[in-house]
Amino acid sequence: MYIVLSGIIIILAAVFDLSPHVIRDKRIYLFVFAIITLFFVLFVGYRDCGFDYDNYRYYHKWLGSSWQNNSDVFGMEIGYAYLNHILPSFRAVFVVMALVTIPLQLYFLYRYSPAPFASLFFYIGVFLYASSMGQYRQALALAIVIWAFTNYQNKTRFALLVVLACLFHVSALIAILVLFMPKHMCKLKTYITLFVFALVINLTAGPLFLSWFENLTPFIADKLETYSIEEAGLNIGFNRTMLLRIIIFILFYVNRNTILRYKFGELFFNLYFISLLMYMGFGFLPQLAGRGSIYFSFMELVLSGMLVCIPRKGIIYFLFFSLICVWRQVSFFNVWSKDFIPYKNELFSILGLL
Repeated sequence: MYIVLSGIIIILAAVFDLSPHVIRDKRIYLFVFAIITLFFVLFVGYRDCGFDYDNYRYYHKWLGSSWQNNSDVFGMEIGYAYLNHILPSFRAVFVVMALVTIPLQLYFLYRYSPAPFASLFFYIGVFLYASSMGQYRQALALAIVIWAFTNYQNKTRFALLVVLACLFHVSALIAILVLFMPKHMCKLKTYITLFVFALVINLTAGPLFLSWFENLTPFIADKLETYSIEEAGLNIGFNRTMLLRIIIFILFYVNRNTILRYKFGELFFNLYFISLLMYMGFGFLPQLAGRGSIYFSFMELVLSGMLVCIPRKGIIYFLFFSLICVWRQVSFFNVWSKDFIPYKNELFSILGLL
C-alpha cells in the first residue's frame, strides 16, 4: 500500500510538474490535487495503525468522561482533550483531526510550491507517517503554524493562529521565533556564524538549560523534565539528519536567486535555516530539537519544489529529493515497522480494498 501510494504521487509529479505543457488547464490540476487530498484524509483518518494508536484509544476513554482533570493527568493540551470530550468516538477524533490537518498542509503546498505534486511526494517521506499518522496532535498544530508564518506581519492574526495551534500542541509556541529572524536573506558568513553559535550551545548549554525548567509553566516544565530523563545522554545534533539538512540548505543557498523570485521565498528560506539552528542547538534534548524544528523544516517541501522548476537542472533536483524521500521512508519503516506494517484502515476494510 505504501509503495502504491508513493508510486501514484510520483507519476502525478512527472505529469503535472515535470511536464506542465502536457496539461495546461489549471482546473484539472486543482481537481486532481483535491482528489489526492481527500484520499490522504481517508488514508490518515480511518487508519488502524500508527504511533501510540492503542494509547490514544485509551486516552479517549478517560478524556471523554472528565476531560479537564484527565488532560493534566495525561499531559494533553486542552484543545485535544476537549475534542475527545465532544466527539462520540475515538474514530471521530481521528477523522476530524485529519479533515483539518491534511487539507491545511496540502493546500499550503499547492499554493506556495510551484511543483506541488513533487512537494507532495517529498511530504510522504517525512510528514505523512511520522507526523500525521503518529504525532498527530502536533501535526494539527503544524498545519496551523505554517499559515501563521505567512501572516507574521499581521501580529493579531499571527498571535491568534499560534494560540490556536498551542491548544493541540504547546510546542507551537516556538513559532514566535519568526518575529525575531531577519526579514531578508543574509550573507553566507552570517548563517555560518549563527550555526557555529548553535553548535556551541549544543556542547555547553545543556545543564544550564535543564536547570531553567522551574522558570517555565508547570505544564511545559513537566513535559521537558520527562523528556530529559528519558533521553539522558542522547544528542541528535550530530547525525545523518543534521548532515542532510546542511547539504539541502547549501543547495537552497546556491539557488537563492531562484528562490527570491517566489512569494515568501526569503521567508521560507530563513525559516528552514531556523530548523537547522533548532536541531543543532537543542540536540541535547532530542524531543525539543525534533519537535521544535519540525515547524520550520516543513519549508523544505516548498523550497525543493522551487528547485524542481529550474530549467534543465530541475530534473536533477527532482531525482535528488526523490531519492532522499525514498531513503527516509525505508529508514522509517526499518525502525517503526511494527506500528505501521501491515497498513490497516477501517474504511478500506469495509469497502474490501484491504
